[in-house]
Amino acid sequence: MNVRHVSDLKVDPAGVLFIAAATDPGDDGPFQSAVYVAGVFDVDDTGVALRQNSQLVSLSRFDAHKVERTGTGARCSRGSHCRHR
Repeated sequence: MNVRHVSDLKVDPAGVLFIAAATDPGDDGPFQSAVYVAGVFDVDDTGVALRQNSQLVSLSRFDAHKVERTGTGARCSRGSHCRHR
C-alpha cells in the first residue's frame, strides 16, 4: 500500500492550510483520498505563524479517486490519477 500522508498543500487567501492525502496499492487503484484543514497561518508585525489544528478536520473523502493536487487546474476521473490541465 502506497500512503502519501501529504500529496498536496494549499494555502487560501485567508491563510487556511489545506492538505490532501492519498493511498493506493499501485497505479491501477483502488484509490482513497481525503482533504483536511490542518490549520491557519497568522501574519503580523513579528512574522508568520501557523496555528495548527489539534486534530485534522476532514473536509472531504474520496473513494476511487487519488487526489494529488488541490485547487484550480486539477481534474479527476473515476479510478484514475488526478491530472493537471
